[in-house]
Amino acid sequence: MAALAARGGAVRDSEEVEVLACRKALEFAIDAGFTEIVLEGDNALVMKMITQAQPDLSRLGLIYEDIWCLAAGFRSISYNCIRRSANGVADSLARFARLLDNEIVWLEEDPPPAKYFVDKVLNKNCFVLFARELHIEWSDHQEYWQWNQDKDISGEDIEVAELLHVTWLEVRGTIWTVDLSPETLYEIVFVVKIIGGSISQFSMKLTMTYPNNESKKHHESLEEKPFDEWIEIWVGDFIMSPEIVGNLNFSLDATDQMSKDGLVVKCAIIRPKN
Repeated sequence: MAALAARGGAVRDSEEVEVLACRKALEFAIDAGFTEIVLEGDNALVMKMITQAQPDLSRLGLIYEDIWCLAAGFRSISYNCIRRSANGVADSLARFARLLDNEIVWLEEDPPPAKYFVDKVLNKNCFVLFARELHIEWSDHQEYWQWNQDKDISGEDIEVAELLHVTWLEVRGTIWTVDLSPETLYEIVFVVKIIGGSISQFSMKLTMTYPNNESKKHHESLEEKPFDEWIEIWVGDFIMSPEIVGNLNFSLDATDQMSKDGLVVKCAIIRPKN
């Protein structure tokens, strides 16, 4: 898997933006070693011109010729014109590129699956990692964790993880920050439920680790948290900027040798604050 963000020069219109982006994408795919690709774009005129591969005498004709020459070097290539609403990752990369002085390339950065939505008030990208997309230590052992069916507030059927008994409690998640809205203050929270047992006696260590391995940590006690309702445990906040491009890791843990039970893990939310 690979991704690229780069800021270009001044352009006249959306057609020029799209055709330059297509040429850059093909150059990048060749450099990254891909031989079979699907080229997608949301500008119908550009995708039609690329697909027809007919001589073009317009001011963009030479760029189209570059695209056709580059395309000939792939073993397999196909073209799709898609709706802009389905082009979210590319749109995020484009908006992020406005912050850059130099192009940035990510190789082998494989983000975990996450539910994507847009904050309707702030018009910013948000993500939810449900329990199955989090790494919960010992969750594959039925004697320690139990997976139960539940419903999200959207009505979607989800699985939640109920802690039966462990001494080493650790829940970790990862978000690929390129998908976040640039220059935005984000926060990360875990959504959990306390259903009794010993878990309310413990203090959780919350850690957020940036792609450059710098981290922020704090502790939060569960002693006065309400029972039998979903609550949020705040991990930390950060501003989406070029300095933290890549995988951002976050975790909740209590790893002393005392037995713990009575916690249900639903999800982690990455959401904008401004």
